[in-house]
Amino acid sequence: MAGFPGMTDAHTFSLDWQGNVYSKAAIAPHGSQTTKLIVATLNRKVFCLELSMSHCARPCGCVVVPQCQELQFTYIPSGAEIISIDAFNRSTVGNDFVIGVTIIKSVEGGSPGQYLNIYSDQDSMSENELELDNLAQSCLSLELEFVPYQLSHCRLADETVWLLGGSDRRLHVYAEDKTRHMYTEVDSSLKLPEFCDPFPSVPLWTDTRVEGDVRISATGCECGFLQVTMVEVASCVILSCYTTEFDGPLTCTRLFRVEGEPEGAPPCLPNLPKSETNLSSPLHLCVTYSLGSSKVFHDVMGAGLSDSMKLPQSNRYDSATCICVADIDLSGQQKLLLGTYGQELLVYSQTEDQKWELEWQRSLPAPILSLCQVDMTGDGLKELVVVTTRGVQVLQADLASVKEVTLERLRSLVSALPPSQKDEQKSLV
Repeated sequence: MAGFPGMTDAHTFSLDWQGNVYSKAAIAPHGSQTTKLIVATLNRKVFCLELSMSHCARPCGCVVVPQCQELQFTYIPSGAEIISIDAFNRSTVGNDFVIGVTIIKSVEGGSPGQYLNIYSDQDSMSENELELDNLAQSCLSLELEFVPYQLSHCRLADETVWLLGGSDRRLHVYAEDKTRHMYTEVDSSLKLPEFCDPFPSVPLWTDTRVEGDVRISATGCECGFLQVTMVEVASCVILSCYTTEFDGPLTCTRLFRVEGEPEGAPPCLPNLPKSETNLSSPLHLCVTYSLGSSKVFHDVMGAGLSDSMKLPQSNRYDSATCICVADIDLSGQQKLLLGTYGQELLVYSQTEDQKWELEWQRSLPAPILSLCQVDMTGDGLKELVVVTTRGVQVLQADLASVKEVTLERLRSLVSALPPSQKDEQKSLV
């Protein structure tokens, strides 16, 4: 890979039909490191993609084994088109996944209309096994009075709610009614007051994040309107709201910190202090702009939308479609990854003087629809997943380079232990 030899092609899943920027979801069963990727296509097919590591007599000691399973979701009639998909786990101790799928039914498929299908089946879940086939058979279908766009979710104090952007310029909130065992649309003023009022145009993408006692949301609209809102979680009071306008559609928004989320100590070194999120690091916002250069707004909690910088060369490869924040080189610093419809993957890093530079790029064989970084192989190292109009390409870090970085960090961790424990841990490295 030119510019970054530390990543290799682990596998490419070819799909007969393409999806869109909303048709991917990732689920990680409780107690497992392996993440399953759910990808929907426009012709109503849904696939579960997995990778596993199989040991063999090779120099690296292992080989990637791909698995692709088509999921038969009910209540998606012939002729329907899947618009968006999302998933989350309602349980913190087991597997209680809920999958949401929005569809548009055509005249050929019966009565035309739009629907939000919610699939859940707690009885089919076991502590260590996730039965997606059974999950796909239990459906609650909600008719929509608008054309659906992005489907996402937001974690509140004691529940997780669905967020659904619509052609009626609103963000709709759906919550579970546990007494009736169903999901219903709720008044957003009671749970998410930042979404009470309609937007100037269709909200194409919304990202939410909780920082301490404050929830931050960033919404980009079809007309170029950008809104960032901060709400006190406990009281549901809007603390501040910032807006600005671009001249064209905003395809994606992403809140992030450069330092990222620290990992805890590995099991072999249990006596090291636990890492905590570095809230002193400023929270930034990246916005992809379809008609020009994408931007990073620095320290949105302190400066609002007043401090921004264009990402160099981000306007040279057709429209930017998606954003991923990932530490792909194990440097401890998060990088910005932009996917473009011009088939180019752009990777940006922050310099010492707080500017952003294009560190490397790679051309792919098809337009890029979405990006994410998840552990698909279950080896503890996250892969970069690139969804294109032709399929799903998985990029994996070079394992020899990972080994050297791991040994170096383990030696540093062991050196920080008290003398009485060093001899015990040295044998591990």
